[in-house]
Parts: sequence; C-alpha cells; structure tokens
Amino acid sequence: MKEMELTMPVSTLELWQTEWCPSSHRVRQRLTELGLTFTAHQVPVKPQQRHELLAATGSDSIPVLVANGEVVVGEQPILSYLDAHFSESQDAAEQQTKAAAAARKQQESLMPTTLDRYTLTTTTTMTFADAVTRVREELAKEGFGVLAEIDVQATLRQKLDIEREPYLILGACNPPLAHAALEVDPEVGALLPCNVIVYRRDEQTHVAAIDPERMLAIVGNDDLSPTASEVRRRLANVIERLADRSRE
Repeated sequence: MKEMELTMPVSTLELWQTEWCPSSHRVRQRLTELGLTFTAHQVPVKPQQRHELLAATGSDSIPVLVANGEVVVGEQPILSYLDAHFSESQDAAEQQTKAAAAARKQQESLMPTTLDRYTLTTTTTMTFADAVTRVREELAKEGFGVLAEIDVQATLRQKLDIEREPYLILGACNPPLAHAALEVDPEVGALLPCNVIVYRRDEQTHVAAIDPERMLAIVGNDDLSPTASEVRRRLANVIERLADRSRE
C-alpha cells in the first residue's frame, strides 16, 4: 500500500449532498473507506432553492466537496480528487465488510411481518376503511403522496358485473426519491409510482407494498440501488407501523 499523501488537514473536508442522491452516497462511502472525517451539509431538493450551496461553492449541483478552500463538483471529479490526495487506511477492507454487513442487518431489521416474494405485506384487525385512512397517514409521514387510486371492486362490478371484496390500489410517490431515480435512468418512470394495496380476504384486511429493491433489480443498474433501498426502508416503515397497530 502506498504511503498516505495528505495535502490538507482532514478536518477541513466539507461535503454538500443529499441522503437520497446516489452520487452523494458513493462519495460518502469513499470518504468512509479512506477513513476521512468530514462535515456533511444537507441541501434542498430543488437546485433553485440551493442558495447557501451556491454562495459557498459557486455551484448548485451535488455532490460538492470543499477541501481546504478548493471546490470539487461532481461524483467522478470528487472520487478522482480523493484518490489523488489520500490512500486507503489499513482497515479499509474491514470498513467495507462491516458496511456491507450493517446494510444487510438493517434490511433484515426492516423486514415486515411477511415478505411475499415481491411485496412487503401484513394483515390488520382494522376495517378496510380504517386501514385505507391509516395507510394514507403513514405514507404521508414517510414523504409519499398518492398520485393515483384504483378501486378494483368498483371497476370489476361496473365492467364485468363481478362482485368481490374491497380492493384498493394506491399509487404512492415520494417526489425527491422519484427525481433521484429518474436522474439515473429516465425510463425507470415505467415502474413508477410505487403501488400500495389494501384489500379484504378471509375476513381480514391485508396491506401490501411493492418491494422497490426487487422491482428495480430488473433494470440492472447498480446506481439505482441507494434510492431503491431508501424507498424500501420508508415503505417498510409504513407496513411495520400498521402491523404494530394491529397488535395493540
């Protein structure tokens, strides 16, 4: 391993970023692998609202690294800059292994009551109407709005004269996370929004949400992974809270 080449005190590193941005995620990961201490500044989603970032760095794009007064904009320039000025610490491999293990553990801890192939799902003792109301409330807490609503029961009754138990599909969208995914691949919009369903079967109310990680895995683009993980975490929170309330 080559000797570490430091051209500035570690404490002067500042990263302007957002948690949902895949490029910001990769830069944070590299800083950690290098064993560097840095100050992270969270910036607004919309570039036109990033007044503080613009004043401090002259850019409204993210991520931006400020190192001892030097401004480096963009993921690849930042990674190249870090590799040119710092070498990996002796425990870099261990850091990477522990980070991967921690990510797996976090995903396991977020598992809802049942993982049914491609959905995060639970059952509840609530009535169908109460469950729909609660799902909307819990989605809002996680930053999701409902863009579309399909009443399957009513549609089948009207179109096919078929009677079935209540079944509702809610098209949920978190705008910052949707924006992050579309920045990586515009065609991922074909998989949006994230559907959440509420339905009655066997005298129980069921709630299920699409598993974003499994859904976006078909795209085959690793750059979508941080966004998919964050969407999954938030939807898992929704399902978990509904499960918790059903046991109260």
